This record gives sequence, structure tokens and C-alpha cells, in this order.
Amino acid sequence: MPRGARFVFTDAFYHVFNRGINKQPIFISEPDYQFFLRKLNDLKNKYDHSLYAFCLMPNHFHISIQTRKVPISKIMASLGTSYSMYFNRKYEHFGPVFQNRFKSILIENDSYFLKLSQYIYLNPVKANLAKNPLDY
Repeated sequence: MPRGARFVFTDAFYHVFNRGINKQPIFISEPDYQFFLRKLNDLKNKYDHSLYAFCLMPNHFHISIQTRKVPISKIMASLGTSYSMYFNRKYEHFGPVFQNRFKSILIENDSYFLKLSQYIYLNPVKANLAKNPLDY
């Protein structure tokens, strides 16, 4: 069954998330988190987007991002491909790292943006990985 096309908006805010295939960890060691964040920052310089909130959990991630002229799919394809190549090379893994292509939800109002930010930052607390979001 073919996947549906994404609606593309410029200068838009998104909640972007994805998880490891079969809910497996995608961040195993501290350098994995660092590589992902470094790549995300490199892409910010390359594709001109703003990052508002993020949370990297062991088996998934959440990002609040605002695109400019480059579609979210291009940014996330570059991030997903480079991280998958890094992960597969480092852990001698073959095949996909992520469950599926990334998911994105268009943030259409300030209320949702605030709730999303809370959700992202409280994710480690709800998963019992930290007592306080600042500790994660």
C-alpha cells in the first residue's frame, strides 16, 4: 500500500517524532545522543530552521521545529539517513534503525505549542528516567 503524500508548508511549526524499529533503542551510549544533536545543529545551519524543544529518549525522539523554505521532509530525511548510517556502522547493525518514516504534526496555534513543549520536556519524567526535566 503506498504511503500518503505529506502536506508541505513553509515557515511552519512541527512536532516531529520517530522511534526505533520494534521499539528498540536508537540511543545506546552518550556519543549517540551527541552525534544526533550535532547533526541536528549542522542541519540548522544548512537548511535554516529553528529548534524550540527536543527530547531524545533511549528508543525515540521528539522535536519541536520551525521550518523556513526547506520542507520538513528534507531536513528529517537528511537527519535520519546520517544517523542510521552512523548507528549501523558503529553497532554493526544492518537494516532500518527507525520504525518507519518520521511522523510530523503541524502546530497550528500557540496553545498546542505550549502543551507540546510541556509534553516534550516531561517525557523523561513520565518514563521514570528523571524526577525533574532539568535532570535529564
